Amino acid sequence: MIRATLSRWIRSVRRATAAVHRAARWLSEDRAYVVYVRHWQAHHAAQGGQPLSRSEFFRQRTQRKWDGINRCC
Repeated sequence: MIRATLSRWIRSVRRATAAVHRAARWLSEDRAYVVYVRHWQAHHAAQGGQPLSRSEFFRQRTQRKWDGINRCC
């Protein structure tokens, strides 16, 4: 009985940890790269080539964000 209770507790902790990890990825920039790769695979993979690397994706994203005029007035 103790073994079964411990096993259930361990599974619960693992599920909770996985949920926290998913939430952290959702809130972080990491999710943007995952969405980009899925989009690339669905719409551009047939044309050949490779998707951007993670570092190149974030470099281009940062460059787009900060290049040009970034003010309202």
